[in-house]
Amino acid sequence: MIKKILLVVAGLIVLLLLIGFALPAKLEVSKSVTINASPEAIFEEINDLERWEKWQYWNTLDPEMKIVYGDKKVGTGAMYSWEGPVLDKGTLSIIESVPNKSIAIAMDFGGNPASGLYTVESESNATKLNFKFSADQGMNLIGRWINIFIRGEVEKSFDYAGEKIKAIAEAKPK
Repeated sequence: MIKKILLVVAGLIVLLLLIGFALPAKLEVSKSVTINASPEAIFEEINDLERWEKWQYWNTLDPEMKIVYGDKKVGTGAMYSWEGPVLDKGTLSIIESVPNKSIAIAMDFGGNPASGLYTVESESNATKLNFKFSADQGMNLIGRWINIFIRGEVEKSFDYAGEKIKAIAEAKPK
């Protein structure tokens, strides 16, 4: 009986691994929100890492998370690291900041790298804020499975951040 149970468990593990090879290695998620504010009002919220605590979804999931900022907190080269009981450890760095246009970030979730891009585009009387998240798991089969489950959370984070940034930017004096 124990041999049969072990064979079934081993078979399930092999099946999950084989399915992992068929899963996509890359995850890309994009969203946009239109905000009735200037590109400058939006950009300054994203370009300053200390302001992220006001609108970042992930902080709500791990209230005990400790954030440590690098020497630089604004613009290219700004970074912070985090450690918490829910989200574990990681780092986030602004790798490129083009004033009032875009901010590219690099993230590391405990050895799992990802990238993000925030762009702001002027539209007639508003500004469009675009979010993009990308991760490539390569041959990491566990990472490929994680991609399936994390997609929904990334989409939620974009929705949450979009609402918060919209409220903050639209409340600023014009």
